[in-house]
Amino acid sequence: MTNDIVIKEELSNNVNNAVETANQMVVVDNDTNVTATNFLKILKSFQSEIKAEMRPGITLAYETHKHLVSQEKRLLAPLQTAEKAIKGKVSAFLLMMEAKRQEEQRKVREKAEAAERKRKEELEAQAKKWEEKGNAEKAEERRQQAEETFVPVPTVVTTVEPQKGVASIKTWKFEVVKEELVPDEWKIVDEAAIGKVVRSFKDKAKVEKMIPGIRVWSESSVSVRA
Repeated sequence: MTNDIVIKEELSNNVNNAVETANQMVVVDNDTNVTATNFLKILKSFQSEIKAEMRPGITLAYETHKHLVSQEKRLLAPLQTAEKAIKGKVSAFLLMMEAKRQEEQRKVREKAEAAERKRKEELEAQAKKWEEKGNAEKAEERRQQAEETFVPVPTVVTTVEPQKGVASIKTWKFEVVKEELVPDEWKIVDEAAIGKVVRSFKDKAKVEKMIPGIRVWSESSVSVRA
């Protein structure tokens, strides 16, 4: 099955002949250059004919597309608004639960640190008593135990039940607060702005002097009007 558009037979034949002629054409002197540049106008005129023939259909298709897109947006809008509202509520709930988890984690960590600190203090007290009794070996043994004392911090897991097909996505963002501290390798060259300057001045030496670190050159192409 094909959806190719068929143009008028005469125009199609003319186009095929023109393409074949263009492929066989050579440009080696002034005469052939004149012939080639004149033939460019013929190719341009055939392009204009094809565009004129296709334009009504393209315009109709564009208007139909625009209308359908507009209808789609109208129908989707209330659903998208509702979706956004629900996502906002879910996000707020997840933030609240994560804040609770972090608070609980903080308490668990502080409890473990307190238990570790207390045990170290007990061992240090025992070490001092052994020192008072003149038993340096026992004192050193208690201090070594104190050094090795470690109370692990249990991990508090979230109590939010995972929902199939729904994921919480964490997006990391940033803003520049002190541009002068940003390393040079993270500063992007504005090529669009440089391009405007190059096209405006059209002067290799002048632009390269204005903007060190760039190379300016020009390229020629052929423009044809039908």
